[in-house]
Amino acid sequence: MPFIKVKTSSGEVKFFYTISTPTSTNAKTIDKKIPTVLFLHSVYIAQEVFELQWEDPRIRRFNCVAVDMREHGYTTGSKVPQGYGQRDAANDVALVMDALKIPAYHIVAQSMGTIVALALAVYHPKKVLSMFLVSPLALKETADVLEGREEIAEYWKQGFPDGNPDITTLQDAVYGAMQFGFSNRMDGLSHALVARTYPIIVKTCSPKHFDIYDRMMGDFSNNRREYAPSELAKISGPVQLVHGGADIVYPLERAQTFLRCLQNAGVDVTLSQIPDAPHWACTYMSTAFKMNDMMSGFLERACKSGAPPIPEQVTSPWEGDLLKAGWEKEDD
Repeated sequence: MPFIKVKTSSGEVKFFYTISTPTSTNAKTIDKKIPTVLFLHSVYIAQEVFELQWEDPRIRRFNCVAVDMREHGYTTGSKVPQGYGQRDAANDVALVMDALKIPAYHIVAQSMGTIVALALAVYHPKKVLSMFLVSPLALKETADVLEGREEIAEYWKQGFPDGNPDITTLQDAVYGAMQFGFSNRMDGLSHALVARTYPIIVKTCSPKHFDIYDRMMGDFSNNRREYAPSELAKISGPVQLVHGGADIVYPLERAQTFLRCLQNAGVDVTLSQIPDAPHWACTYMSTAFKMNDMMSGFLERACKSGAPPIPEQVTSPWEGDLLKAGWEKEDD
């Protein structure tokens, strides 16, 4: 598995990353002749949330790069310190991309990943060419969402009554998290993602790591701050906001408010809605084609040098693992 070692402000970290090009599912380096798209994942589940995008030739015409953020997936190393926030995460990802020798890139981000994407655009504006932000988390968190995240955390911690995992109680926590992500509309892919992630997160967020759970599964999103107009004005490339119409956590009005914030800062921004999509809109089978169509069109327009040709056939780097985890793809 490909790892890259980076010395961050809070210690050394081995980031797990994946590169796919139009001709290689697991590439060692990008194709420098074509644009690069960095994918930043949501909370709980790591980079494989973008399975449906990376198996689509319209998206894989580009270099696609994904990174497991700290305390997610297979990334290991120095644990995040108390107060680890959006700027810290952006600096970490910037270091990873510098180490991979990728100086500038487009970004596709979902939910928690949009926090990092926006911070990259504000604090490292020359690196970010455009942003496609799905279910953006940009405004100060609301009390009901804070309460919901705390309830999920409590169920998770109660799932280790004697230090060992109690599957029934932990399933309650997983159910709450999936309500958040999928509006309680699980399909075969989402079940496989949970099955693949569950053993990893049980180890990562066991009782001796509850402080890590609180920091990255809660505080990181809960304590994000809003950007001032002068900070948002640093965003130089086009931005597409996408809202899922079936999102039971964040109403459309929140995305509309952030749209106005960006417009007032002079950012080239549009907002679209996919009516039946949940909060994790990229990860939902029933609306994936519409999402990918929108994403592909945005990236085509954002590439000033022109988009590369669409390959005839591509394979996702995560498909095999998800099939092993129980994904019956043909049924989906």
